[in-house]
Amino acid sequence: MLNNFDDLQTTWLNTTDSEEYQIDYWIESQNDGTNITLWAEVPVIYNETTNTTVYIYYGNNSGSVNSESNASATLGAGIDHLYTMRNNANDMINNDNGTVYGAIPTTDRNSISNEAYYFDGTNDYITFSTITNYPTSTFTFSFWYNRLIDSGGWERVFSISDTGSADVQFQITNADVIMLSIIDNVTSDVCYSTTTETTNTAEWMYLTGTFDGQYLKVYKNGVLKQNTNCGVITPKVSALPINFGRLLTIYDAEIKIDDARFYNKDLTQEQIESMYAPTEPNYTIGAEESSNTVPTVTANVSNPSPIYTNNDWLINLTATDPDTGDNLTGYVNFYVNTTFIGL
Repeated sequence: MLNNFDDLQTTWLNTTDSEEYQIDYWIESQNDGTNITLWAEVPVIYNETTNTTVYIYYGNNSGSVNSESNASATLGAGIDHLYTMRNNANDMINNDNGTVYGAIPTTDRNSISNEAYYFDGTNDYITFSTITNYPTSTFTFSFWYNRLIDSGGWERVFSISDTGSADVQFQITNADVIMLSIIDNVTSDVCYSTTTETTNTAEWMYLTGTFDGQYLKVYKNGVLKQNTNCGVITPKVSALPINFGRLLTIYDAEIKIDDARFYNKDLTQEQIESMYAPTEPNYTIGAEESSNTVPTVTANVSNPSPIYTNNDWLINLTATDPDTGDNLTGYVNFYVNTTFIGL
């Protein structure tokens, strides 16, 4: 397997014809030479009595890898923006990359370095000023969030705002509960959806807010916590910057943020649950593929220099795999005046 995992290929087993078909995958996170987390797009997930089987192959040379490592193809329609926060604020879908002000890379919910961002609650924030397919009538915003301290006051986590207005807000109130709010574009009335359950500090949470044109919902860790009927309204979601870590010019949340996703539709509870705790499918690590090229073998005599000698002598051997570049080393010892020849 290559150190950077570029030799991966994924297939899906069709139980109807017992044939394998190549499928797309997307690498959510990776540590070169150590581990990766990937998502694979399967055409169908069978029921509880039939396994859904995915094969992961490695050792392919670059010419034979046909699976596409693509986020939008793998995660499905409706997702407009995906920010993994993997050492940057880049958008994996539409290239609407964010600008980082002060926030620094930190460990994520899986304790992997440089896979999330830390905000000091003083002047750190990330802003996304250019947004393709801006969500208007319906939307879903989701992200992983770690509240590091209780400030005792309001803590602004996420907003769609500039210095003059705030159309959407996701914040922790001074009562330690989660509040999502939107503004009606016609009446300028504010609709609030506030949970009753308090939040803890130093704990990763998966927060999701959805709006279907009437109901404003707040989910925590895949569970619906509040459902508010706002009436049939058009939210005032104009082309303002999307921000993490601030509201207008207020910075008061010492937090970590990871894996933010924006959808131009309202996701169902089942979809949100699957993002919070995806069910691991049955999978098989496929056999390593080879180009069948004969390995390169080199040999040298290290001692003594002439081969015709009455002294013991040693041959060092190295075999190089042409596919991976891996080396296998060994030696042969020849001894004089004895019947032993050793490997």
